[in-house]
Amino acid sequence: MTLRLGILGGGFGAAVHLPAALQSADVEVVGLATSGRHARDKGIVSGVRYIDGWERLLDNNSLDAVIVALPPALHVQAVKRALGLGLHVLCEKPFGTCANDALDMVSAAQQQAHVLAVNYQFRYEPGILELKRRLDSGEIGELRRVDVNWVTGGRADANRPWAAVHDRAAGGGVVRNLLTHSLDYALWLARKRPSHVMARGDIYIAERIDGDGNRRQVSAEDGVDCWVELDDDVVISAHVTNCQRSEGHHDIVLSGERGTLRFSTSFPFNVASQAVDGPAGPWRGPKESSSSDSRLPAVIEVHREFFGACRGKSSHNLASGSDSLRVQQLTDAVHHSFSRRSFVPIGGGEHIDTPPPKPRLSS
Repeated sequence: MTLRLGILGGGFGAAVHLPAALQSADVEVVGLATSGRHARDKGIVSGVRYIDGWERLLDNNSLDAVIVALPPALHVQAVKRALGLGLHVLCEKPFGTCANDALDMVSAAQQQAHVLAVNYQFRYEPGILELKRRLDSGEIGELRRVDVNWVTGGRADANRPWAAVHDRAAGGGVVRNLLTHSLDYALWLARKRPSHVMARGDIYIAERIDGDGNRRQVSAEDGVDCWVELDDDVVISAHVTNCQRSEGHHDIVLSGERGTLRFSTSFPFNVASQAVDGPAGPWRGPKESSSSDSRLPAVIEVHREFFGACRGKSSHNLASGSDSLRVQQLTDAVHHSFSRRSFVPIGGGEHIDTPPPKPRLSS
């Protein structure tokens, strides 16, 4: 049976979700909701119906499922409306702007017999799947800690204009947009519940110029360091920034009672750049076309499990709404800890306190 799909969002939705969905068998992309800001995307794929406004696409009564790739501030409205229409939903992370948003969406899903999943695509990176396979096989024994070091330079240019990603209240900042991935896969790997977190956030570029030439204060952090305590004395430590002048790297180290496993990847962050090392020897990612979008293979796998779940099949790795609520509760606590500078319990609440700016990073 063909599954009729709508995609809400002309940014990541058009750039990644659309080409991924077009590679799925028995899936018909009914339309993609875009806007004037993404009008340039209308020429990307011929034969796809583009609709101005996500509400208009949801009014199409021929849909079975939707992908919500709108800005975080619109997630609750779009997800709840789609669920109310009886549609299966795959939502982009960070799944709203805070834990209350996530709880609102999960509560709505619990009243429906439909799938609500979130696109935490790092669960589907081949190297991270290899890391999980080795951990689950007992290669390093009982897990004791997860260490993450993820450094990129996507926002290191001070001339890059102000956007919603620089507004914490709108869901911007590395906590909601990068750290959220790391917290999700760390909890998925560890299979433990978080209890407390201590974190520090830093703003390296305090002001940016918006599209009208006005200076805007940045309220969303450019970097974060955090320590998360889990059940059974397992811990997560993470350093994440998108404001470092370097080509970037992403490392995950799992320490167990009998050794360590290390995942690493670097620019351009494609499958071929991934590596895993551990007691059983090295693993290297297969070579792929250098022109491919590094995000696409993992998102294709997310789609495969989501579309399968829509048809009633079991899902092994797909992040549920409840999984994502836990991550949002944890990121709320991270933000709370910025002002407390101490450990706070998970679920301690969201405080929009701006961390102090730091001087711009040197080259």
